[in-house]
Amino acid sequence: MAGSVAHAQARRAPATRIDWPAFLARQDLVWDRLPKGWGESAFIGNGRIGATIDVQDARLGWTINRTDFVHAQSRFPIGRVLVKTAGTPTDGNARLTLWDAEASGVLTTDRGEVRWRSFVSMEPSVIVIALEGIGGERAVDLDWVPAEARPPRKVARREAFAPEDLHPAAVVTRLSNDITSVQTFISGGAHAESIRRAGRSGRATVFYVSIGQGQTDQAAVREARGATAAAAQRGLTTLTTAHRRWWHAYYPASFVSFPDPRLEAYYWIQIYKLGSAMRENGPILDLAGPWFRHTPWPAIWWNLNIQLTYSPLFTANRLGLAESLFRNLDRNRRALMENVPERMRGEAAAIGRSSGPDLVRTVDLATAQSDAAPAALKQGTPAPAQAGGNQAAPAATQPKKIVQAFRASRPNRLRQAPARRSSTAVTCVCPDSSSWSTPAARARSAATGRGQEAVIAPISSASET
Repeated sequence: MAGSVAHAQARRAPATRIDWPAFLARQDLVWDRLPKGWGESAFIGNGRIGATIDVQDARLGWTINRTDFVHAQSRFPIGRVLVKTAGTPTDGNARLTLWDAEASGVLTTDRGEVRWRSFVSMEPSVIVIALEGIGGERAVDLDWVPAEARPPRKVARREAFAPEDLHPAAVVTRLSNDITSVQTFISGGAHAESIRRAGRSGRATVFYVSIGQGQTDQAAVREARGATAAAAQRGLTTLTTAHRRWWHAYYPASFVSFPDPRLEAYYWIQIYKLGSAMRENGPILDLAGPWFRHTPWPAIWWNLNIQLTYSPLFTANRLGLAESLFRNLDRNRRALMENVPERMRGEAAAIGRSSGPDLVRTVDLATAQSDAAPAALKQGTPAPAQAGGNQAAPAATQPKKIVQAFRASRPNRLRQAPARRSSTAVTCVCPDSSSWSTPAARARSAATGRGQEAVIAPISSASET
């Protein structure tokens, strides 16, 4: 009896050590050819700036963006960093190494090849790109193509532009070791990009790319150039060490494995994605994060989307990332209160269906749908609960605005209305499964020839000692 109890306890006891580099290497995204387009792209980020890496118009490039840059409550496209080659691209491959949060690959041309690697440093906030040219590609370089600054919602809907939408073209300055791009907006505000060639590391040429923003073009340029200058001063080795230290501490916060290797890979790719899309002191993750493209929803959408995006963080023990939501709610408490009519600001706050990072979106509570009836809100008292819970108004009387209301539990203290929960994150880029595979999935297919029915033994749930 004692022997069987001891045996059962031994079976239940979790392993105390995980070989994280080997385990996550099974989940890496691997492309046998270079990804084409946003839906197939390799994606990197630091919770504020990021890039999707793919081939467009036969050129390998990094489409870059910054989550907290908005104009007129809308995100905007920023531009694309391109690899300049001597020859014509013919082939290539790529790999996204989850453990190190780094993308790498080979671009083959009819003159030689370019070996590249890239990641996003948090401090300073720069995209790191290292290029090694071989054969006729030893002079490989980077170039920049700014995006046209037009409202994405109107672009996606093919609506006509108003005069205030026709922002001037970006001004690009190219020097021997630096490219600077400045985009200004008609009603004020600007973003700027700095691409700095920082010399060589071994046989590779190192570049640092940053995005600055400000009320003026000068302020935006100062921030962008300041970040790339700081990166050049610290050097590639220091930046790589700090970057990997953060990620190597991030993954072991929780652990789960699945008998299906493709499902397991999908889970860990999402954990990587969340770490790339948000950070504790960073901006709120909207519907695009640092991997923006034209969309009808270029903002933070508060009518379920953000709740679904953040809900997995709690069960996955990623509470630090969730602070990017709660700290911004606290930081913008005044805006939330000023979103409601003045007569209610002492005891209520609200936000409209969508907003920018400043959470400014005024609402008219007389016509808004919320958990409390407008008549009761006018009196400053909660509405009685409806039978069967919250119910939608009849179609004929559905209001046009949807609002999430925040009621104060006591003066100067706001409590968020309960959010709906989901086990699935609705965040940005998910590569097209037809264009990538994982080492574990490849091993399964090679071993069985059937793919879906092969089982790889799971690793026991554990934390690293």
